[in-house]
Amino acid sequence: MLNNDKRPKFVSNSGVFGDFLVIQGPSFERRRLAELEMMRHEFTSCLAVFTTGLRENLAAGMTALFGLAMVGTSLTAGPKVVPKISAPVVNGQCALLNCEGSNEDPQIRISADFLGMVPLFYGSYGVHFFVSNRLHLLVLALEDAGYTVDLDIGSVASMFLVDSSIGMQLSVRRTPLKGISLLGTQESILITRQGGKVLTQPCLPDEQLTPNEYYGLIKRGAEEVALNVQAAIDSGLGSPVCTLTGGRDSRMILAAVMALGRLKDVRFATTAIHQEDVDVATGLVRFFGGAYGSSVPSGYTTATSQEALQRYRSRFFGLYHELQLQGLVQPVFDAPTIRMVGGCGELYRDFYQPKFPNDSHLSFSKANIDHLVE
Repeated sequence: MLNNDKRPKFVSNSGVFGDFLVIQGPSFERRRLAELEMMRHEFTSCLAVFTTGLRENLAAGMTALFGLAMVGTSLTAGPKVVPKISAPVVNGQCALLNCEGSNEDPQIRISADFLGMVPLFYGSYGVHFFVSNRLHLLVLALEDAGYTVDLDIGSVASMFLVDSSIGMQLSVRRTPLKGISLLGTQESILITRQGGKVLTQPCLPDEQLTPNEYYGLIKRGAEEVALNVQAAIDSGLGSPVCTLTGGRDSRMILAAVMALGRLKDVRFATTAIHQEDVDVATGLVRFFGGAYGSSVPSGYTTATSQEALQRYRSRFFGLYHELQLQGLVQPVFDAPTIRMVGGCGELYRDFYQPKFPNDSHLSFSKANIDHLVE
């Protein structure tokens, strides 16, 4: 059982992602949840949604967006209530709460973006069903409802199966909390008066393509990346910054900016990385004519190491273990920026697969590891 005395204080997500918690089942005294001062959307006596960051009430026919999503050709930022968005969002980093049915018979369909960039957690306990984008919120809700929260030893052990950076985070669908699982990328959750259930969405067709079909999809993908970059530049969410590391992922963003003829509309930034990558990144900007630039902060906010650790523990809650207590001093800017960064390219190459033993039945690309921790 988890120790209440050493539980970190809940720290809400600021910015576009926000927090949400959906509870289906008989009402109970929400003592710990009440302390968080979350906005409460009561659909029925057995269905409630708690949120941070939203300023509007949820109603049938509307969608609560948490994160960033391409809606049509525009980039939309949450947390906000918008007209219904069809799921899944192919381009975005978001969670959606689609309010379906009617006000008298409400239904809520919960899903993440197509690649599952925003993790969603769910679990059925007794007569209740819980869903949230924060594991920490689920613990508070479970304890308020009178349930015992235990550690899933098998899930924790799975983090030691892989000798690489992927081993610093969740390797299976089970979370460190017994009974709480991670929603799959091809899944959604439907909440009704009767309870909650996980639905499997149609998968992409697994069929062999001709060379022309394959390269046609590559071309469509490149066009899609360019449209997304254009939407970010024109979003008005902040001054556009292209973070160039020298790696393949960020070089694709540079290529999209160039293809759009928008080099003069973005500033480049190169983070602290290996010197070879710095040479590549700065060389590309110099060769193609882009410009580096930085904003001058108007002030700074400070935090103690204890406050930073508390924020880290609340946010990840045992799901990630590369402890970097950065951000004790954070600059404050008068004007926001929107950064375009590369990421996840390692998943599409053979970066992680060599980390598994060659003579083992472990296979990153073909096998699920869940059965190994039973």
